[in-house]
Amino acid sequence: MASIPPPPPPPGPPGSPGPIVPPQNPYDPPQASSGGGSGDPFIEQQLSAPSTGLLVTGILLGIWALGGLVINLFTGMAGMMGGREMPEQFIGLFAGTLGIVGGGIGLAVAGFIIYASQQMKKQEHWELCLAASIVGMVPCVSPCCFLGLPMGIWSLVVLLKPEVKTAFR
Repeated sequence: MASIPPPPPPPGPPGSPGPIVPPQNPYDPPQASSGGGSGDPFIEQQLSAPSTGLLVTGILLGIWALGGLVINLFTGMAGMMGGREMPEQFIGLFAGTLGIVGGGIGLAVAGFIIYASQQMKKQEHWELCLAASIVGMVPCVSPCCFLGLPMGIWSLVVLLKPEVKTAFR
């Protein structure tokens, strides 16, 4: 059962100092501000670099996926319009179609990683940030294995710290 806080003290005579307000307990969890996050500069500093690394990973993945999508789109169209035999047309269409689907999935994953990196900066949606860190490390999803793997590991290490986890809303 929650206890009811005591009523505020009555105002003193004119000219007297105001009521004495006890200091806040330093062990109380920090109050979330309206701008997002805990407002703790130490936590924000810990999350800044890994979230920026995930953002760069997502942007590079998006560029890679968009390039693959465009190339496969033209490859698929050329396979359909070329004067080749029927089996080669189907192979070109099949390769182009798979490439287009893969490029679309790559763009969706890139968008997910970019969105999660922004949420990490705001200290919101801890589970989403954790999932994006794991997805960024998967080599067959990200062409940036040299970047996605270390950034994903770094962000996981930071996100799994108890003080960082409690700072998320």
